[in-house]
Amino acid sequence: MTEFLHGFIITGTPILFAALGGLFTELSGALNIGIEGMMLLSAFFSFMMTYISERLLIGTLSAVASAISLGFLTIFLTEKLKANLFIVGLATNIFASGLTVFLSVEIFHSKGTIAPLNIPKLGQISFGILDKFGPLGEIFNNLNILNYLAIISIPIVYFLVHKTKIGLRIQAVGMNEETAYASGINIVRTRLIAYTIAGIFFGLAGASLSLPLGAFVGNMTAGRGWIALVAVFLGRGKPLPVVTASIIMIGATELSNVLQVITTFSPKLLLTIPYIVTFISVALFSASTKKSR
Repeated sequence: MTEFLHGFIITGTPILFAALGGLFTELSGALNIGIEGMMLLSAFFSFMMTYISERLLIGTLSAVASAISLGFLTIFLTEKLKANLFIVGLATNIFASGLTVFLSVEIFHSKGTIAPLNIPKLGQISFGILDKFGPLGEIFNNLNILNYLAIISIPIVYFLVHKTKIGLRIQAVGMNEETAYASGINIVRTRLIAYTIAGIFFGLAGASLSLPLGAFVGNMTAGRGWIALVAVFLGRGKPLPVVTASIIMIGATELSNVLQVITTFSPKLLLTIPYIVTFISVALFSASTKKSR
């Protein structure tokens, strides 16, 4: 059980980061469905800049910068040019997929796995004091800094959303633009702030995929951005329900990983578990929503 929970944290880090980022876009009334693309581009830039600079911090900051830049582009296209948010999100995913393949070929001459030998990797951290607590040490030791940051992010996001002026303004814009505007809130600026916060989380989500491996694999997000998007949808714009939905999705993903090791079932079949759980969750959510009406 401790091994499962340890793996759960590692597996869940990118999904949780992405879901928390998506939460802010949802609260602002402009849900970003380009999470998958932002994560993928962030994963690539964190890997590439870490390789070039030999500094993990620069790689991480590059991941965040790339996600924020895509977020700003989304706001510009939707708020200034009045483009359809849904179409822009889909275009973001397609753009990121194509750009990462192009850059992989141009810079590293490979479309597949890129794993240089001399690139720094995000190492694991161990706290000796946790060893005194038995199972807790097995679960929470030997994680990297992004794993711990993902856990810490939960109360931070809750505080930002419910206890800060900017969090309340973002919610006001998402609830009713006209009322928010009448009360003196700048709609575009507030959404830019929401997308900036979201970009930080999307960037960390991408970095948490590539930096621990010291490698980049084409399409390494593997649908995690879509899973996070479903968690945001199920959470109805509330931090704790979004986290709860994320936990369910992460649990299904880690279960899939474990079953591939301990059973003889087809790995391709087992990889469908998270998506089956996602489908069932959305179906149940939709059914409960209709009944409540």
